[in-house]
Amino acid sequence: MSEATQRPKTAEPDDDQPPETEDETAAEPVDDVAGPSNESGSSLRMFRRVRRVAPWSVWLVAGFFLVSLGVFYGEATLLAGAAVPFAYVGYAALSTLPTGLSVDVERRVDERRLTPGDPVEVTVSVTNTGETVLTDLRVVDGVPEELAVVEGSPRASMALRPGSTGTFSYSVIAKRGDFGFGDARLIVRSLLGTDAATLSATVAGADSIDCTDPAALAGLDRATRLRTGVTQSDQGGEGLEFHSTREYRPGDARNRVNWRQYAKSGELVTTEFRQERAAREVVLLDVRPTTRRSSAPTHPTGAEYAAYAAEAAVERYRSLGHRVSLAVLGVDAADVDVSVRTAGDALWIEDAASEAGRRAADATFTAAADAAAVRTPGRGPGESLTERRTTEPKGVSGLIAQFPDRAELLVVSPLVDRAPLSYAKRAAVVGNTPTLLSPDPTGDRTPGGRLSGARRDVRLREARGVCDRVIDWPADRSLSAVAAAVDGGGH
Repeated sequence: MSEATQRPKTAEPDDDQPPETEDETAAEPVDDVAGPSNESGSSLRMFRRVRRVAPWSVWLVAGFFLVSLGVFYGEATLLAGAAVPFAYVGYAALSTLPTGLSVDVERRVDERRLTPGDPVEVTVSVTNTGETVLTDLRVVDGVPEELAVVEGSPRASMALRPGSTGTFSYSVIAKRGDFGFGDARLIVRSLLGTDAATLSATVAGADSIDCTDPAALAGLDRATRLRTGVTQSDQGGEGLEFHSTREYRPGDARNRVNWRQYAKSGELVTTEFRQERAAREVVLLDVRPTTRRSSAPTHPTGAEYAAYAAEAAVERYRSLGHRVSLAVLGVDAADVDVSVRTAGDALWIEDAASEAGRRAADATFTAAADAAAVRTPGRGPGESLTERRTTEPKGVSGLIAQFPDRAELLVVSPLVDRAPLSYAKRAAVVGNTPTLLSPDPTGDRTPGGRLSGARRDVRLREARGVCDRVIDWPADRSLSAVAAAVDGGGH
C-alpha cells in the first residue's frame, strides 16, 4: 500500500499536464479530492487541480443568445435549439472528479544480485482502492535520474474500476551505486477532461536499485591458475607433496625419516615435502581518463566496469585466503580518503587483505569508481587504423619492481591503448604470470565505435601472445554473465 508524499523534482510529461489559462479555477481543499489515510496508511497529496471553464462558458453564452432570439421572435425552434448548449454546460458541470480518491501504487524490482550492465525489470502496479471509477488515470514512476530506461516506459495510462489493478513494466540498466526511486506522479482526469488533478504518491515495495557491493563471483578466481588459498613453491619444507630426500640430521622429526630406505640400505635419510605458501595475487586496475567511455549513453563506462570487476576480484581472492596486492592507474592519491603510497604512475597497496590494507583498498576503489563515472568523449572516426607503437610508459618499471616474486597478475582494463600491455609484458619477463580481463567500451553503433573496436581487437590479439589468459568482456554482457562463462571454461 502506498503513502503519498511530495516529490517536486519529478517532472510531469508535457502531453499529460492540463494547460493553465486564466479561465481555470482552483479546486476545493486537497482533502476533497485526495482522501484521508485509510487503515493501511495510504494517502495522496495533490500538487494542483485544474478545471477548464472557458470552453463551456462559450456554450453558455450561446444558449442564452438562442433563448433571447426565440423569445424576441417567438420562434419555438430557437428555444428548442438552446437546449443543446445548455445540455453541454450541464454535462460539463457534472463531469468532475469524485471526492475521496484512493489509489495504491506498488513497485517490484528484480531481487537477484546485480552487477553493472545487468538489465533490471521494474514492475509497477496501480490499484483503485476507492469507490468510484477512474476513467482517465495517468501514472509516471519516479525513475532515478542516473539510470536510463532501455525497454518499455515508466509512464502508463489506464482506466480502473473500484478494486481493479493496472500493471506496467520497464527495464533500466544497472550501474554501480545505490539509486533510490522517487514518488510516483498521478494525473487524474474527469470523463470529459474538464476537471484534472495532479497528485503524488509514495510507492510501496522496492524503493531502490542497489549495485554497490561487488559480488564474490566464483568464476573470477578461475581466470588465473590459482584456485586455493595456498600454492606450492620450488623449495623443500613443510607440506604434503613430495619434494626430495636429504641426509638425516640430528633433530629431524622421526615421522619424516624414510624408514623403508633405512631397512633396505641402513642409511638414514629425511624426506622433504614441497613447501606451501600463501598464493600471491596482484590486481592492476586501469581507470585512466581514456578508458572512461562507453558503447552507449545508457551503459556504464568501460572504466566503471573495470573498477567493479577489480573490486570483485580482490574480494574473491581475500575469501580464498590469497595474499593480494592492488595497483590502480588513473586515480590521484589526493582523491583517496586515506594515505596511499604510489609506485610508478599507480597507487600501490602492498597487502590489500590486511586490516589496514583493506581500508586503503576500499577507499581507493571508492575514488576509482567516482573517477570512472566521469565520462570522457571518445575519439573521432578520423583515427588511423594502425596504432603507432610508442615507448614503454615511464612508470612501468617502478610499479613492476613492487610485485612479489611469482605472483600472478590480473590486469583489468578496457584496453583502449597499449599501455596495459606494457605492464603485462614486463610482468611476464620478471616471472609474474599475467591475465587480462577487458571490458569492451567501443560498440558498433557509430563508425568511430567500429574503428575503435577494430583497433582494440588488434591489441587483444597481441595480448594473447603475452598473457596466460585473455578474457574479453563484451559490452552486451554483464559481469555476472562473464564470470559464469569463465567458471564454465569459456572466454
